Amino acid sequence: MPSYFVVREPNREDSLFTFSDERLHIGRDSECHLCLKHITVSRKHAVFVRSESLIENHALQEPILVNNDDVQTATLSSGDTVQIGCFSLIYFDGTQSISETKWEPGYLSDLDAYTKQQSPREGATLHMNPENLQNVQRSIIILKKADVISLADESQSWKPRNETLKFGKKETVPVRGWFLSGCVATIQFSGTHHTLKKYGSFVSVTINGKDILPEGSPLNSGDIFQIGKSLFRYEINE
Repeated sequence: MPSYFVVREPNREDSLFTFSDERLHIGRDSECHLCLKHITVSRKHAVFVRSESLIENHALQEPILVNNDDVQTATLSSGDTVQIGCFSLIYFDGTQSISETKWEPGYLSDLDAYTKQQSPREGATLHMNPENLQNVQRSIIILKKADVISLADESQSWKPRNETLKFGKKETVPVRGWFLSGCVATIQFSGTHHTLKKYGSFVSVTINGKDILPEGSPLNSGDIFQIGKSLFRYEINE
């Protein structure tokens, strides 16, 4: 039975990469089995050894994050998230079929197959001007080093990375106040910055004392934002 990665990239629909190779090469190079065509990915970034569920970082300068931890090698379990450049790869081993997987029932089987053509950015290194290159390098720093810190207890912090960080009474980041059932706000990565977005009309969400925009507002390092009665600081630790 094959294994698979759910491939997530900012501003694109999730897709499913299915493989049976013992050694899966991942990178921007067209010869890689899983070809992720973006400047934030090294040409030969990583190798996944299927029989051991082991991922190895083969990039000299660029990191691999597994469940938000910077690693050189790591053994993956189903549901683990690997961050390579601006891509998130959610791993599922071959012990279950897609239809049997407990993660978001029915979701995986509805995904389109991942193809190289979905990210038509080959040659970006050759054509990227200094300003664009600086923006890409900045995006990598944000993905790796951004933190959300609770001002009520600064020992509590969360890393938004390239995932959706949810706020609510019973969400990943708990908040205090009235009318906070379910998810009341999120932080998501847009490709260049993290954006704070509000859900629902009853909860107050502000950045530095000002209401956020209906479509969400970008976060800058040092911003203080409030959701309900809970205060947080957004920091990029450079």
